[in-house]
Amino acid sequence: MKENELDYKERYDHYEATISCWIKDIDASILVVAGSYNDRDVFKKLGYSNVIISNLDTRLRDDEFSPFDWSFQDAENLTYPNNTFDYVVTHAALHHCYSPHRALLSMYAVARKGIIFFEARDSAIMRIASYFHFTQNYEHSAVFYNDMSYGGVKNTCVPNYIYRWTEREVEKTIRSFAPCVEPEIFYRYASDIPSS
Repeated sequence: MKENELDYKERYDHYEATISCWIKDIDASILVVAGSYNDRDVFKKLGYSNVIISNLDTRLRDDEFSPFDWSFQDAENLTYPNNTFDYVVTHAALHHCYSPHRALLSMYAVARKGIIFFEARDSAIMRIASYFHFTQNYEHSAVFYNDMSYGGVKNTCVPNYIYRWTEREVEKTIRSFAPCVEPEIFYRYASDIPSS
């Protein structure tokens, strides 16, 4: 990972727009799961003040995430008590987990107001792209660009399967975990294909 290296302008424009739209209170308590320097830069640019960036990458240091705090956390087993944060956010990271569903529910448990996650969508077009090898099914590139030692499933050298979600799957997962409440679930769509 290189500091301040944003992969695609479109991806981070969408990230910023979604965060600023859905988290109006810049003083809200926010946990970023599987965060990186890019997350730090987005939240800093948007003026949020009460953010903890978490990750299980042992190469990261807390002094690299100033002005925010850093915490060593496994997305699938967050150590915070339930309802600790107003919001929990993750950007393009659930597919690096052994169980993306477990990570989603771990985030849901520690959030009071909501969770926001950005992941690839499962669709007919994506399945066609995958079939013709226009996209990866296993994220070899993430390992390749991390010295063949990190970046894969649970930040190991093993390339992770790129789990893509459907809306129905998100809804069933949350409703199964919390059957006593009817969740409000919203979607925003974008593509991170570079426009130029």
